[in-house]
Amino acid sequence: MRNRSFWLLLGVVSIIGALMALQQACAFVNSEEPRDVLVSNNDMIEGRIGEWLSNGTWRVRVSKVEPTPNPFGRGQGFAATVEFRNITPNTISLHGSGLDKVLLLDDAGNQLSCADGSFQQKYRSIVRADGFTAELKFGDPNNQLSEVGQPDKLLIQFRQSGGKQPLKGFRIFLKEPTVQEGQ
Repeated sequence: MRNRSFWLLLGVVSIIGALMALQQACAFVNSEEPRDVLVSNNDMIEGRIGEWLSNGTWRVRVSKVEPTPNPFGRGQGFAATVEFRNITPNTISLHGSGLDKVLLLDDAGNQLSCADGSFQQKYRSIVRADGFTAELKFGDPNNQLSEVGQPDKLLIQFRQSGGKQPLKGFRIFLKEPTVQEGQ
């Protein structure tokens, strides 16, 4: 009996380890069933505009991106509508969970920064299953770009927080996929 209990316990521990090792990132596309998404080498969860993405702590969706004046000064910028949902059983804030940077990359290779003044909700405590929608403003903080390209990707990056490893970040492709001829 004792030997049998040992093997049963070993089997349970093995199953738990396997489940933890096989944890997958999911995208909640238009509130439908989850589907697998690509997790890149640097632990960014990837998806497209309009898709819900999850890193196990936050669900995120970018619903639109529009041209707007550069929030830092002259030139063009962009405004992105981004929804954040707390999917943990705890009350947390984006900042407290390690939010580091939110960047917009354009198709000309420029990196546009998020104006902190447009994103004060990152400090707000969010209860379980609640969230918020923010309009984040992006632009060239140094006012050195004479022209910017079209929005290409939005990156949400996390840092270590409270001695824990950083959460997986998000890479959201902002262009609609094109159908190539012959497919």
